[in-house]
Amino acid sequence: MVESFFFGTDTPRLFGSYHPPIGCRREHALLLCPALGHEYVQCHFAYRLLAAQLAEAGFPVLRFEYRGLGNAEGSLADASLEDWMGDSNRALEELARRSGACRLCVGGIRFGATLSALASGTTPSVAAILLWYPVIEGPAYLREIAERQAAFVRSLPGPLPVPSDGGQEILGFRLGAALLEQLAGIEARRLGRCLAAKRVLLLEDRAVHVDEAARQSLAAGCAGFEAHCEAAEESWLGKPQRIFEPRKALEQISSWMESLG
Repeated sequence: MVESFFFGTDTPRLFGSYHPPIGCRREHALLLCPALGHEYVQCHFAYRLLAAQLAEAGFPVLRFEYRGLGNAEGSLADASLEDWMGDSNRALEELARRSGACRLCVGGIRFGATLSALASGTTPSVAAILLWYPVIEGPAYLREIAERQAAFVRSLPGPLPVPSDGGQEILGFRLGAALLEQLAGIEARRLGRCLAAKRVLLLEDRAVHVDEAARQSLAAGCAGFEAHCEAAEESWLGKPQRIFEPRKALEQISSWMESLG
């Protein structure tokens, strides 16, 4: 039975959905960090599928929503990258408390994968990280989502108001100026330092893959690095209205989790 709840003694309160393990209990528990903005909506179903599948295999799983997203409290426009890293650490503490697991994994899709890497760098209890179509270079990511917003605006009968505070509207989600600047500072070497001594699974899309130099930066200090690069099962990144429904990726993740124990 999935348990959904607000958690945290500090404000803003975060929102989580806990999938308790079914059958034989595994040593590791997994925290799923959400993607950003419209991709959070696109990937919500994929997260539910993955959490349910892993719970049936005996892994405790916590899906959560950081401040300003989904049911969590707070404003997305006022959030910072440091806020979300702190929120991820709070969620890891909640997962450890509920599951009793001493070995934690953290992962996500797109920006959720990036946030997972950043949060793992400040949390010694994290043993493994799932990077599923991760955002590796912040400037390229910002250009990508800005192009999607521009394409959306062109489809409208009239212009949208431009934020006066330096922020940016991305498909219905308002990102503040400070957050945009922090996202621009994300790079492979920074993420690689966070992954040191961890076991890592990297899932890539051939159309939007990690280049060799970035891959080496990610893998350099890892305790174990496994990567799969395949054609996407469906075109969803360029179609904000499309729900992401992975199939083979779920099998790869389940197999990797089982190898952890």
